[in-house]
Amino acid sequence: MISKRTRGASTAGGGDDAPRFSSPAQYSEKRDEYVGKRDWQGALTLLDFQRHAGGESDVESLAWVGYCAAHAGDYKRAIDAYTSVVRQHAANGGTSEHPAHLNVACCYFYLHMWSEAKAAALKGPANALRNRLLFHISHRLNEVSVSFLCVHRV
Repeated sequence: MISKRTRGASTAGGGDDAPRFSSPAQYSEKRDEYVGKRDWQGALTLLDFQRHAGGESDVESLAWVGYCAAHAGDYKRAIDAYTSVVRQHAANGGTSEHPAHLNVACCYFYLHMWSEAKAAALKGPANALRNRLLFHISHRLNEVSVSFLCVHRV
């Protein structure tokens, strides 16, 4: 007698239930569905499958990996993804002030790595997020004079 585990996919109704994607648009639709449901692990799994199956590690998919990993609480993975985004952006001749630096700074902030967060935030573009990050970081580092400068910039 053959047990159910050794029969495999040849049994009736026991086929491969993995989704089949014929175009990159289907990946992004499914990813948006996961993100809309706030299923960060599902989105990360889909993005990892897309990157490994297709061999793609483009800037957009890496940015999505960073976004989903940060929201899932995996800040080290998010830092790695955002750092790869910055590296690829610089390799393509982009500017040094990439918004992903601020995402890296946010991840360092949540990891309580204040000096690394400050260094990453200073590399990012000057905007309200950078200002808020520098304010909170300076407060954590007891840099009162910097805190007042950040408040006056708003």
